[in-house]
Amino acid sequence: MHYKDCIMFQMAKAYQKVHAEFKTGAANFGLTPIQCLVLQVLFEEDGLSSGEIGQRLNMDSSTLSGVLERLTDGDWIIKKISVLDRRVLEIHPTHNAFAHKAALVEMIESLNKSVLKSFRVEEKLLFQRMLQDLYQ
Repeated sequence: MHYKDCIMFQMAKAYQKVHAEFKTGAANFGLTPIQCLVLQVLFEEDGLSSGEIGQRLNMDSSTLSGVLERLTDGDWIIKKISVLDRRVLEIHPTHNAFAHKAALVEMIESLNKSVLKSFRVEEKLLFQRMLQDLYQ
């Protein structure tokens, strides 16, 4: 088999291209792509614990911990003690995050469209389904 036919090579090259586009878009907000994903999760489900965010994004707690600290330092999230269970820290987007929400969502949607622009509708759906099957 030729190295260019190796699925690992193909996926790595596709990842590099997509990640570079998302990195550039996220940098306009002073964020990383993973920080944008965390904010997206919180925009959809405000008040999750770090463990719940980690489950949603399939991230280990040590990686997520650093991401959350940088988001806290950048005034994107705030951690509050849960009223239901004082042992749990709930994570909430800040006013700053909500002020940028529409622009962040637009940037992500625009990049998704850009990445998938060469696919027909059926191909987009099939591609996204295949990616989900691979990582689950």
